[in-house]
Amino acid sequence: MPLPKLALPALAGLSLFVAGAAGGYLTAPSEKIAVTVADGDAKPAMGDLGTLIVPIWQHGKVVAFLATELRLELAPGNSPDTILPPVRDRLLSSLYEQGAKGQLAPSGIQPARFKADLLRLAQEVAGPKVTGVELVRLVHQENRRA
Repeated sequence: MPLPKLALPALAGLSLFVAGAAGGYLTAPSEKIAVTVADGDAKPAMGDLGTLIVPIWQHGKVVAFLATELRLELAPGNSPDTILPPVRDRLLSSLYEQGAKGQLAPSGIQPARFKADLLRLAQEVAGPKVTGVELVRLVHQENRRA
């Protein structure tokens, strides 16, 4: 039985339709999907929060400043780019609140307890993605203008 003869334009249109339909399934999606691949040899990432400077208030005046430089240890496979900004905001908020209450005086800070409190705050925001806090520097500066 002979095949029916199709006009050349109809055949071309049909082939373009089939190619277009198949091409839609074969092309890569326009949005890339982020996938975390677990690697047994992956090392924890370190995220540098930089220096956080907080005023310490007493009797309605700024009597001192606390400057602390922190690094966060992140669980393997986590990106500092997504974790650090909200953690930094939360830590600054808490430190400002403590500074406003005068709780950051040099005699009142124990580095081990301070680190544990910062880790707890970071984990409130990022959960188990934050595994540790490294206290690089902790400096009190008296405000002599007060």
